[in-house]
Amino acid sequence: MDAYTEMKSPDGSTVKLSLNFKRLYMLRSKNKTAYEHYRQAVIKLNSEDPEIDDFDQIDILYAAYLCGDVENCEKLLGFEDFLGIMPEDHVEMSMLVGQVYHGLNEEKN
Repeated sequence: MDAYTEMKSPDGSTVKLSLNFKRLYMLRSKNKTAYEHYRQAVIKLNSEDPEIDDFDQIDILYAAYLCGDVENCEKLLGFEDFLGIMPEDHVEMSMLVGQVYHGLNEEKN
């Protein structure tokens, strides 16, 4: 069973986010750059003195976006286009990272 978190874009549409281990494993093969950016952000996030900035959080959410439909990730938005659907509220973005990475309030599908 996959767990998803929904992200609402500024236009009101939603996309599914997932950091399911199987999906991350698939992403590692399908988009090595996105996976590596995710991995580096997670290393920062889990360090003793985390210094994670907005773009580290976005790297985590972008990987989660690609994993949400990893079977078709090559057809999904590129990173720069993904920035256009990100929530404009920084607190909301941080909460999404908490939901998708730490499993807070996940919707089970």
